[in-house]
Amino acid sequence: MSKVYISGSIEKDPKFMENFAKAEELLTAFGYEVINPTRISGAVDYFDYADFMITSLMLLKKGDTIYFLSNWKNSEGCRIEKTIAQKLGIKIMHENYMGFTNPNRRKRTKNQETIVQNQVEGENNDEING
Repeated sequence: MSKVYISGSIEKDPKFMENFAKAEELLTAFGYEVINPTRISGAVDYFDYADFMITSLMLLKKGDTIYFLSNWKNSEGCRIEKTIAQKLGIKIMHENYMGFTNPNRRKRTKNQETIVQNQVEGENNDEING
């Protein structure tokens, strides 16, 4: 079973717990084992930024895929996670391109649609740029 680590903005998103929980529920329904860094016991309330990032990177290393929420570009921590994921060869998925969320999102080109279909079917391990 594929292990997916969720990455998204925390500091700049007051609804981050809700967004991570929704992503976890969705990915679990698709058959993934989910690593949700917001579930670290007490982390959100008691960890400082460095503690949280160190712990998050250790959790990221346990996954074989990273799933970026649509707000990931707003977070320096997410950009760090992306760099580490690329260095480790971890597969990258983006919420905006997986068709899992907003039905009113911008339309995909035919090429993007093919890439998404391949990604969902596991035929393409390249990153879908978000």
